[in-house]
Amino acid sequence: MTKWNRLLAVLDETLEFANRKSSTVKKIKQGYDDQTNEHVIWLEYRVRLENDLPVKPPQPNQRELAYLRRVAADVAAARGSQKR
Repeated sequence: MTKWNRLLAVLDETLEFANRKSSTVKKIKQGYDDQTNEHVIWLEYRVRLENDLPVKPPQPNQRELAYLRRVAADVAAARGSQKR
């Protein structure tokens, strides 16, 4: 088992995704922080879940759309009456 596979196993165990399908870890970049005299390594940990569906924004219902149309019409009417 390579060191990266061991790190991946530790991350999987630590973060406890119960329905994990697959996961990966990779080094994004490495640098040195001159202010703190520390080496800094950025890692990316990705998890794919079995039942993970893409997140969709909530769709407004017909009642909300009718209300928004009414407000827009009222605003347009108010602007029209101000120009006179």
